[in-house]
Amino acid sequence: MTIHKGDVLFTRTGRPTLITSRNPKTGEVSTNEDLKTIAEKTRFGIKNGLNPDQRKSFESARTEVVSNDKKQEILKLRERIGQLKQENGDKKVVQYLENELQHLIIREDYVPSDYMVDERTLVK
Repeated sequence: MTIHKGDVLFTRTGRPTLITSRNPKTGEVSTNEDLKTIAEKTRFGIKNGLNPDQRKSFESARTEVVSNDKKQEILKLRERIGQLKQENGDKKVVQYLENELQHLIIREDYVPSDYMVDERTLVK
């Protein structure tokens, strides 16, 4: 996996650190261990594996649907994912948004009444 600017990694002592820059030729990285900055950058969770453009797309889509009513937020996020799929949006961004949707569904204990689940993912 390639490390990108904005990724959050953990040091050997277990402290989180934010990658602020990376030299692709040498692999050297600059980091920021300020917890407030890390918290701001991880508002919607750790998004390691997304390049900066993908991360921007993810955060934009996620910010569009934020609501005080978490059920409404779940519905809006699901709708936004559907739009991105129809527009042939970046598959990796869609996958991260789907993961975020699952996280919200579990955290809020709310499943939309017409929510479709692939039967292969159900556990007996």
